[in-house]
Amino acid sequence: MKTISVNAIDVYVVDLHEAVSFYIGILGLEDCGESAPGHMCRAGDLHIYLQGGCTPRYQDRDACGVCPVLGAESITSMRDHLAAHGVLISGFKVYSDEFAMFKFLDPCGNQLAFAGPP
Repeated sequence: MKTISVNAIDVYVVDLHEAVSFYIGILGLEDCGESAPGHMCRAGDLHIYLQGGCTPRYQDRDACGVCPVLGAESITSMRDHLAAHGVLISGFKVYSDEFAMFKFLDPCGNQLAFAGPP
C-alpha cells in the first residue's frame, strides 16, 4: 500500500478570524467556507484547513515541523505584496531564471514558504 496524494494541510492557529483574514484576504487562497470547528480554504488542488483555538506546537521557527510551500505566478511580486501588508520575509533567494523561494510566518507563528518563477 502507498500514499497517493496529499488531501489537505491542517494549520493550527490561535485566532481563527485573524487566520482567515490572512490566508484568504492577504495570501489570496480560495475561501471554501466554514467547516466546524475551523475554516477550509484552497490553493489550487490543495485544501488548507485552519483550526482555531490552538497554540503553535513549535515556538522556535527553526524547529522541525511542516512548512506548506505555496506557488504564485511571480515570487518577487508575492514577496512585495506580503511585505506591503507587514509580513516579515526571510531567506528570499533567486536560484535561477525559473525558480525563487522565500519563507514567512503567519500571524500565529506558523512558517510557510512561496516557491516558483521569480
